Amino acid sequence: MRRRGYHDTVRAFKRLLLEVTLAEHGGNRSRAAVALGLERTYLLRLIKQFKVKCSPGRIGGSPQQEEVTPTRPVADERPGGLHF
Repeated sequence: MRRRGYHDTVRAFKRLLLEVTLAEHGGNRSRAAVALGLERTYLLRLIKQFKVKCSPGRIGGSPQQEEVTPTRPVADERPGGLHF
């Protein structure tokens, strides 16, 4: 097993940080740049440099399942039953 050096570890961290931040902001690069405190053009350069391909809502290219809360009818206090 190859030991990762300092520079390899920093590169991996930067790439992961970009992927996670982009996913948190639905792929919106402008909002991700603001969240990271970077100029948008510099963020775009980093995305290209680290070859980050992150579609909205995904981290590292693996699908994430969204939690879906089923909607239930709400009981109305008036006589007559349930209303949707």
